[in-house]
Amino acid sequence: MLLVLEAHPGDYVLEGTALFLVHPHQRVDTALSAALGATVRVSDARTPYQDISFAVQQLTEMAVRAVSPGTNDHYTAINALDDLTAGLTRLVSRDLPSPDRADHIGTRRVHAPRTDPCDLITEVFDAMRWYAPADPGVMHATLGPLDHLAQAATSPKVRAHLVAHLDLLQEAFISAGHGDHDVNTFTARADAVRLALAPS
Repeated sequence: MLLVLEAHPGDYVLEGTALFLVHPHQRVDTALSAALGATVRVSDARTPYQDISFAVQQLTEMAVRAVSPGTNDHYTAINALDDLTAGLTRLVSRDLPSPDRADHIGTRRVHAPRTDPCDLITEVFDAMRWYAPADPGVMHATLGPLDHLAQAATSPKVRAHLVAHLDLLQEAFISAGHGDHDVNTFTARADAVRLALAPS
C-alpha cells in the first residue's frame, strides 16, 4: 500500500478535502480511514513550527509593511530580510530529503511532497520587487539575501532561480526612476551577485 499526502502543513482544508490518496484504493476501510485521520491535526490558524511557508510569509509581510508609505521604516524591513536570510541560507545549503518513505525492505510506502525552496525564494523576492523599488536602502538590502544565497546554494535549479529574481529586481529598481548614481551603484552590486551565481 502507498500513501500520498495531498494536504501539507498550512494548507487550507474544508470538510471533505482529501488529505491522503491510498493506492490501491481497495485497501481503504473504516479502520484505515480512522487511523489516517488520527495522524492529522486540523487547527484554526497556521503555525510557523511545522509550516515553513508561513514563517517566511510572516517575515516577508513584516518587511512589506515596513516599507509602506504609512510606516516608512526601512530598518525594520532590513531586519526582517536578515532573519529571512538566516533561514533560507540554511535551507538552500542542504541536500533536501527524498519525499518518499520506505518500509524495512525498501518498498515505498509514503510519498510526502516537500516544500520547494524556489517557492519560498519567490515569496520573498516577488514581494520586495512589487513593494520596495522606491526605497533604495531596502532594495540594496534585498541584494544581501541574494548574495548569501548565491554563496550557499548547491542546487543548479535554485541558483538559476536566484539569477531570475536578481534580473527582475534590477529591472524594477531601474524602472523606479532613481538617479544615475543610485542606479549605477545598484547595478554594480547586482553584477557582483550575478558573478557569484555564474556556473563555475
